[in-house]
This record gives sequence, structure tokens and C-alpha cells, in this order.
Amino acid sequence: MSDNVAKDIQNTVDQVAVGAAWCQWGSLTSMSIQPGPRRATSVVDPEALILLSLAFRERERRLEDLLLGWAGTGSRLTSVQRMLSVMSDFPEDTQQRVGDWAFQSAEAGDRRWRKLVRDPLPGTQLRRKPWGPLEFRGGASLMLRLRAGFGVGAKSDVLCFLLGMSDPSASIRSIANATKYTERTVRNATEEMALAGFIEALNGWPSEFRVDARAWAPVLSRDVEPGPLSGRGMPAWRSWAPIFALLASLASWAVEASEGGRSPYLQASTARDIYERHNIALRKAGVESMSSERLQNAKGAAFLEPFAQWVSEGAQWIEEHL
Repeated sequence: MSDNVAKDIQNTVDQVAVGAAWCQWGSLTSMSIQPGPRRATSVVDPEALILLSLAFRERERRLEDLLLGWAGTGSRLTSVQRMLSVMSDFPEDTQQRVGDWAFQSAEAGDRRWRKLVRDPLPGTQLRRKPWGPLEFRGGASLMLRLRAGFGVGAKSDVLCFLLGMSDPSASIRSIANATKYTERTVRNATEEMALAGFIEALNGWPSEFRVDARAWAPVLSRDVEPGPLSGRGMPAWRSWAPIFALLASLASWAVEASEGGRSPYLQASTARDIYERHNIALRKAGVESMSSERLQNAKGAAFLEPFAQWVSEGAQWIEEHL
């Protein structure tokens, strides 16, 4: 029974992860590679998307073409600093693959990525897959549009988060948790943007900030497609980094559980580790589960069944919020 649970989880995770990757990549460019039929409408997190694609490229070989295309076309709009921060939540096998992508980006001319380069794997070939021009029209590309306009860094990403969040204001800590910058970096960025009048600092402690989305809407809401909005006419921010990190961790767990000959008790033990490591971040990201109480009360191998339900509920949330 436990083997079936692991395989079911693996199938669920593979399907939702590959579907999310195709959906988000297809929303960023008019590439010659045929994307999936659906386009994302919530904000795409480029570092999280690269890591998701690296984690699942063996499940869908065409993701390798997308990664190579972005290395040559979009690496300049990708943050080295933020990649280091986001990748720390992903399993080790995914982190090791970042060096390959960094090598491809450095070879394409973006020297910033040299610090993450490691020797390419034997047999690695730089197959250049031609891309069409970057297509920053829909709401999904808001983060990249801000980076293209204001530079790759914390200020662009913080502004994106403030525009796309559902709450009227956010503290430095909540901004840092969502954007994966340090609190010190966020504090400097928000104080300087408030000084410039781009965002507003609210009185009180802890410091909170908000943005007048109506003032930005005439420019940034251009060609925004119907879809999830922040409530102020802006594309919705989703914390894809912890969500995609969970998918990568689940994929690694499922392979080990179904192919490693592990006992049901050991499978359940490692599954519980994943749940405890990721559940708080998922709740902060807005992903709620009906299975949480059952998971907390389940003992031993009995943990696997509600764990599979928890994964299924998370997969459904992802599909509904892309």
C-alpha cells in the first residue's frame, strides 16, 4: 500500500510541476517552442521557475530547451543574489543543477553567473534553442518588467510584492519572507523607495509599508489578462518559491520511497520531515489544507494516507492559482 502511495504522490507532483512550468514559461515569451495551452496570470517568480524546471527537467525533457533559452535571453533579468537565497530551500540535487545553468548563462555572456558555475557534467552540450523575443505584456511578467525598467534587485522585487499582495500593507519581516531578501536589505530598499515617494511608510512599530496601486496602474496594468488580481487591479503575488521547493522535495522523496525499498514506517518518517519543514511556509504563502489535523494526529505508517491527501490538496491549489 505504501508503494502505491509513493507512486501516486510522484505522479501527482510530476503532473502539477511540469504543468506549472509550462504555464509560466509560456507566459514570458513568444518562443518558438510550443508551450502549454494555458498562460499564467499571477506573477511569475523567475528564480523559483528556473529551480522548478531544473528539478523536473528529467520528467519533461523540453524543459531543458526552455532553461537553455532563458540562459541566453533572460539571464540578465535573473538575480544571482536571490537565486542563492531561494535555492537554499530546494533539495540538494536541485541545488547542484544550478551550477550547470549558471555555466550556460556565463557562456552566453552574463559574467555575473560565474560565481555559481561548477564544472559541467560529462557530456553537457550547449544546445542553443532559438527563442522569440521576450513578451512582457501580461500580468505574469510584472516582476520581470519591473526589473527591466528599474534594475535587477530588491527594490524592483519589493515593489512587485507590494503591488501584488492582498493585504493593504506589509511589515519588513513579511516582505523579507516573501521576497527572500534579508530584512536589512528590505529595510534599506523600502526606506529609500519611501523617500522617493514610490511607496508609503506607515507610522507605528514594526514599520509597515504600502503602495498606491492606482498610481501605478496606468503603466503596469497594461495588457493584464483576466485572472487573479491583488484586489487593486494588479496581478496577484503568489509565493512560488516555497511552493516549488516543496514540489522538488516531494519528487525526491517519492523516488526514494518507491525505488529504495524503504519500509512504510521509514517512508512515513521522512514524509513527516517534509511536512514539518514546509508546512509553515506553505501556510504563509496562503496554501491551506483540510488534512493538517489528520496529519498531526497520525502515527507511524498511518501518516502516509493523509500525507497523500495533503499533497493532492496542494496540487489543486497550485492549478487554481497559476
